[in-house]
Amino acid sequence: MKIPFKTLLFCLLLTSITPVFAQENRLHAIEYLAPNDPIEDLDFLSDYFQETTIVGAGEATHGTKDFFQMKHRIFKYLVTQQQFNVFAIEANFGNVLAINDFITKGIGDPYELVYNIGFWTFSTFEVLELVKWMREYNTTKKPEDQIHIYGLDIQNPIPVAQNLRNILERNNYNLSDADISTLMAFDDFFKMNSKERKALKAKFKKFKKSYSKKSIDKFQIPSYTRGLLSHAFTSIFQAFKWQKKNKLNMHHRDKLMAENIQWIIDQEKQGTKIFIWGHNSHLSSRSYLLGSSLGKHLRRAYGSEYYALGFSFSKGTFTAIDAERNMLRSFKIESQSPTDIGLVFDQSPASISFMDFRHLNKKSDLYKQLKKKRTTISIGSTYHKKYHYEFTQKLLKHYDGIIHFKTTHPSQVLPKNR
Repeated sequence: MKIPFKTLLFCLLLTSITPVFAQENRLHAIEYLAPNDPIEDLDFLSDYFQETTIVGAGEATHGTKDFFQMKHRIFKYLVTQQQFNVFAIEANFGNVLAINDFITKGIGDPYELVYNIGFWTFSTFEVLELVKWMREYNTTKKPEDQIHIYGLDIQNPIPVAQNLRNILERNNYNLSDADISTLMAFDDFFKMNSKERKALKAKFKKFKKSYSKKSIDKFQIPSYTRGLLSHAFTSIFQAFKWQKKNKLNMHHRDKLMAENIQWIIDQEKQGTKIFIWGHNSHLSSRSYLLGSSLGKHLRRAYGSEYYALGFSFSKGTFTAIDAERNMLRSFKIESQSPTDIGLVFDQSPASISFMDFRHLNKKSDLYKQLKKKRTTISIGSTYHKKYHYEFTQKLLKHYDGIIHFKTTHPSQVLPKNR
């Protein structure tokens, strides 16, 4: 029988990568990317997440469509197959409170809510589709079985104060004129000098004391709502502390985000499992910029129950703020490093691959390749062509696994007018 040339070539390709990959079944091809595609190609995740209660899903840029769509698919899989029930995102607590109202109660317009999430990085069509799916999932569930979404970030108290007032009024809490004045004063938070912020903090402390007394004596609300209100107060005090500490102190920010994960665990029902969406640098289980990352705090607190899942790519386009022109646009990048992680992953015929690092055979060629320092691309919300965005690190120490894309595409930012 004559074997077709294409079939023979494919078999030869698989044979050629056998010494590296086929010695151990730790590399998995991911067939689909669109959120509505079947999720059966992700069944291998159950082998690695059985004991996991927190998955930190990173991203190598804040503006990559492929990363966002894949995280949508993974969260969908974890909810439906692994009983995950919380989605936490690197966005402000106050903005995301309103999105939680939408996915649990149907309150609000999802487009407007995602557009106003507080960071352009997440005001995208990809995140909007995820929020719509969460609402669709919850419509068939009892309140106690619904999934929730929380913002972890602590930088902006304005939407927290606004939503604090909304929740209190919705639950018939009697706000005094002084209370309303205090909450509305946060609208000018970023225009205030340190003396004005100190005065506002004193007024807010007084308001919290009054709320705490009324809450104990007269204010009867469900325990879940009470927990949200309590953390809204905490979130505002975190913002005061953030400003005082110096808003460029990223490690303090990561420490507070880790504290917010602990609050979520206390707030939610027993057995809660959390999916975190953030940048690779925050979710890595090692230090970055000479300080502890969110992921490192989680590793210390939860050990192997935390799974740090990095995202990498070899080349592609992405959305970012052009640092020279101060405008959003798409850029193109391709790694030129001889130690690029893509040189390992791109030997696979799959365009998207998952590799687990925890169970690699330390005697294998694959482990030896990955044990060395490898280069990955890492870009935040801003891009300047004169800067270098390739970083070399020992990936086995930073992540428990990686999803690698050979080629990527830019995220689609929501326009103000539909």
